[in-house]
Amino acid sequence: MEISNRVTVLRAGKSIATLLTKETNREEISRLMVGRDVLFRVDKRPAEPGETVLSVRGLRAADDKGSPALKGVSFEIRAGEVLGIAGVEGNGQTELVETLTGLRKADSGEIRYLGGDLIGRSVAQIRRMQIGHVPEDRQTSGACLTSTIAENLILDHYRNPDFRWGPFLHKKKIKKFAQTMMATFDVRAQSEETLAGALSGGNLQKVVVARELSKNPKLLIASQPTRGVDIGAIEFIHREVIKRRDAGAAVLVVSAELSEVMALSDRIAVFYNGEIAAVLDNTPDLTEQEIGYYMLGIKKQGQEAAAQ
Repeated sequence: MEISNRVTVLRAGKSIATLLTKETNREEISRLMVGRDVLFRVDKRPAEPGETVLSVRGLRAADDKGSPALKGVSFEIRAGEVLGIAGVEGNGQTELVETLTGLRKADSGEIRYLGGDLIGRSVAQIRRMQIGHVPEDRQTSGACLTSTIAENLILDHYRNPDFRWGPFLHKKKIKKFAQTMMATFDVRAQSEETLAGALSGGNLQKVVVARELSKNPKLLIASQPTRGVDIGAIEFIHREVIKRRDAGAAVLVVSAELSEVMALSDRIAVFYNGEIAAVLDNTPDLTEQEIGYYMLGIKKQGQEAAAQ
């Protein structure tokens, strides 16, 4: 919209329309892209937080080079709410998610999930605890590109008795499950036997989201949930995240898009230089400019307030 004179919209391999930029708007372009009206805001009711699901206290961890990445991070997430993580990329968000999900070792601190300690648990143990994780890189961490859609949908629950027939996988049940998930999450592919590597970015992301949400997680950790996906998939993924919140899950959303954090979150924790600079209630009065002050280190809340 800012740099073009004309816009050509492609959908499903076909040219849909060519428009003069000055005579159109993003709503019309999005409608042509998706084939229907797109809701740009996230339609959600006020949160009704319940018990504390995840409690993090004094968490410290190093980055891949051994330098401090998390410097005493403390926060909590309750059932039925979305806590968003805002911040310029590279301020510890990636290391936080990896530490919470067992992919990175914590140097010190405490991570408690429903009262139990997560420190020292393996990735497999954590994934069996009704914790969903949508990784920031769907291609290297979220999916196996040389496996089929069906195989990706059962990657970590193939041991489920529903998918087994003695020592073997029950292919008919897996096929039915995959077809149901593809229909529910609008994964567009020729069949469940399509290789994940042949999918568009949006469809691959929906496969990852479908797998993680099919576990009915009590804690959902979604990192960059809509990075590189089309506007229709963004709307769908946002709706599914809020649906899980309303069903009582605790949700942690990490995104480089401040607009996405503000749209989804009930509270926002702002990261700066490996620390939480502020935890803010996402009220109508909260502005991107105010959050930006904390993201750049210009402002910082008191330690007690930031830990809440």
